[in-house]
Amino acid sequence: MKKKIIAIILLLFCVTAFLDFPFATVSAKKSTEQQLEEKKQQIENKESDLKDASSEADQLQSEIDDYESKISELNKKIKTQESKRDKVEKQLEEAQKKLDEAKEKKEKYEEIFAERMEVMYMYGSSGYLDVIFSSSGLSDLISNISNYKELVTYDQSIINNLQQAEAEIATQTKKIEDDKKELDTIIAGLEADKEDLNVLTEAKKYQLTDANESIEAIEEQLDILEKEAIELNDKLYEENIKNGNYSNGNAYYGRGRTAVVNAAKAQIGNYNGEKFWSWYGFNYRVSWCACFVSWCANEAGYIKAGVIPKFSYVDNGANWFKARGRWKGRSYKPSPGDIIFFDWDGNGVGNHVGIVEYVSGGTVHTIEGNTSNMCARRGYSIGSWSIMGYGVPNY
Repeated sequence: MKKKIIAIILLLFCVTAFLDFPFATVSAKKSTEQQLEEKKQQIENKESDLKDASSEADQLQSEIDDYESKISELNKKIKTQESKRDKVEKQLEEAQKKLDEAKEKKEKYEEIFAERMEVMYMYGSSGYLDVIFSSSGLSDLISNISNYKELVTYDQSIINNLQQAEAEIATQTKKIEDDKKELDTIIAGLEADKEDLNVLTEAKKYQLTDANESIEAIEEQLDILEKEAIELNDKLYEENIKNGNYSNGNAYYGRGRTAVVNAAKAQIGNYNGEKFWSWYGFNYRVSWCACFVSWCANEAGYIKAGVIPKFSYVDNGANWFKARGRWKGRSYKPSPGDIIFFDWDGNGVGNHVGIVEYVSGGTVHTIEGNTSNMCARRGYSIGSWSIMGYGVPNY
């Protein structure tokens, strides 16, 4: 008996080990609905990646714009400083010219003064002594001496003034030269800052190029995923039609366009939408606006009739109508029973869906699920930017 028990245990162990072996694992084929839900999750993840990549690209563009704005400001400052430097250079030329003139005048007067000193003091036979000794009298002598003294004093005064002017101009010239050097230093610093910003700008542009390429790649991947989701959605729709999973319609709601509207009216005030998302097949709460539209269509018998699709992903519903030529843009004036799709972000991706109840004047009146987490009436101007377009069922 013990041997049999041991043999059974060993057998069970072997079977368990075999089943755990990777090559022996057999997973049940996933249903179309499961595949569709997984595809929706992949789309959501990819949209999140796209949002992050777009945010990064926007940030890079903002930094580039900021750098370029700073470069523009630096160019203005450089131009202003260069204009100041040009003025200073002209002042320097003028000051140098005045300095040269002052030096030249001083040298001339120094020559005149030297000549007079030479005549007065060094050559007595033909100069100053001759004049003194040839004086006719004391008063004439004093007058001659006084005249020469005044002349010498006058010459010396002129030379002193010229020396002062020369010194002052030299001081101004030095100051102007210093100002020019300072301006050159400022300009050089601004040019260096500009070059640094140019380098940063180019680096950011390279990063932006990479980010944009990443966005393009993500958009391509997202496009593929959305097409696959549409195919799965259509496949699921056909499977459900084939298996008779949809209602023939409740006569209570009537027929034609009013049937869907009447089904929607009867649900106004419903809160949380569990009735709709659980009907769709979810065992947890989801964004249930599309589930609500699908439920109403099913109640009126239009899913089974192939007039309105069963969908939980807004874009799947929109694409279903587009693929069948039953799509109208936001400027279209809808009729009761048309399906209205919304794009709150303006990025071409559907965010919400509802049912048109009626149109009055320039306002589209709707009944929507999951609006403030309940079924309620809403109104929008025809052509409103938030409206992506309309699915027009072939009632």
